[in-house]
Amino acid sequence: MRDRWSWTRWIYPIIGLLLLTFSLYILQKELGRYSLDDILAGLALISDRQLALALCFAFTGYFVISTYDLVAFRQLNHYLSRKRILFTTFITYAVSNTTGFTLLIGGGIRYRFYSCWGVPARIVGDFSYTDASRTDVGF
Repeated sequence: MRDRWSWTRWIYPIIGLLLLTFSLYILQKELGRYSLDDILAGLALISDRQLALALCFAFTGYFVISTYDLVAFRQLNHYLSRKRILFTTFITYAVSNTTGFTLLIGGGIRYRFYSCWGVPARIVGDFSYTDASRTDVGF
């Protein structure tokens, strides 16, 4: 059993570095046809008002979807402070919606945070299930 844990200590960071390297390669390949001047010129075309509105709408959208777990906690009769719930779901959706693996990544992030705060794994699984259900209904 000790051998199993010894190799997992270094395999996960290596997998993470490989994924980061692959991501940077893809990013460089996709953005390689643009020069830095082209990108800066495009960004300069965005007005301060447009940028402020985009940031406001993005934050509002993430705040609204962060309330889904508040509803789920209430529905499952489990208590955790609102601040912790909103923080966890904001991080969950920000990361999982960016990566594109909402159920897999979101469930893992939820489990990591909520289990540290004493939420049973069954409850976290129920959150992930209701999250997937809401996503399916949304489509």
